[in-house]
Amino acid sequence: MKKVIIIGAGAQGNVISGVLSKAEDIGEIMLADIDIERANEVAQYAGSEKIKTATLNAAHKADMVDLFKTGRYDLVINATLMTFNRQIIEAALESGTHY
Repeated sequence: MKKVIIIGAGAQGNVISGVLSKAEDIGEIMLADIDIERANEVAQYAGSEKIKTATLNAAHKADMVDLFKTGRYDLVINATLMTFNRQIIEAALESGTHY
């Protein structure tokens, strides 16, 4: 079973987490956002036990590297603003997580 982390619980993160929660080969989804209430709302709406939530600021690369390594995620999905693309890609590279 694959472990996925989605960064961003906005419109894109909402749809992505809902679709992936129905995939048989996905065992866990971490939905991380700076606004934990929004992440929890999206997780509750999706209604899947696979979805967990976390607070994460995509501007803090070191925090992302730590979370990616600790969670041992197979894939990072960026559902944030393009402003954060570089930090997320660099964090994925540093942690050895697929982007």
